Amino acid sequence: HPAVRRIIILYAPIVVGLIVNQIAIWISYNLAITTGDNAVTYMTYATTLYQFPLGLVVTALSMATLPTLSQMATAHREAQVAKLDAARERLHEYKSTLAGGIRLALTLILPATAGLFALAAPIISLLLEHGQFTAQDTQITAQVLRYYLFGLPFAAIDQMLVFASYARKDTWRPAVAGVVSIAIYTVTAVLLLPTLGLLSLMVADATKHVVH
Repeated sequence: HPAVRRIIILYAPIVVGLIVNQIAIWISYNLAITTGDNAVTYMTYATTLYQFPLGLVVTALSMATLPTLSQMATAHREAQVAKLDAARERLHEYKSTLAGGIRLALTLILPATAGLFALAAPIISLLLEHGQFTAQDTQITAQVLRYYLFGLPFAAIDQMLVFASYARKDTWRPAVAGVVSIAIYTVTAVLLLPTLGLLSLMVADATKHVVH
């Protein structure tokens, strides 16, 4: 069916991006292992807490705005083909909806970022500090989380822009940006590893989101 073929063509760049992302995860774990025995544990727990507001707020907003953006993008293309004056209006509606989504995402994610930064240690202590997970582990995980958080607002904007590209049936641009940002992530992590140790991976992650 033509629709199935179109879906496969649109999804191909996303698959490439996912493969490259998995390679980056493998690289980051291997780099983390070189910094200490528990480094992967600290990174995994911090990543889970970091991604919680991202998934709860930004992914929900992105999914909610995607159908509306898709309709507006389709209407804009159709109006352009027909050379109608409505094309400019449809494009303005698309931009306004996207801008509103980004503003709302930032309005929600910035307080969440500040809250996680300020309360990192108490939250981690409450959730994780039991058994073999000690107070020292809590402090290290909190530090790792705080470094991750510098990239959180950029990750929020990034996710909204990726879905906006999908609404326009443009899956190549986010994929190419993803490959470039992951390459920069790897280079940044390797260069900073001797001086920052495990924290170099968090700085590299924030840099990746800014670049993307």
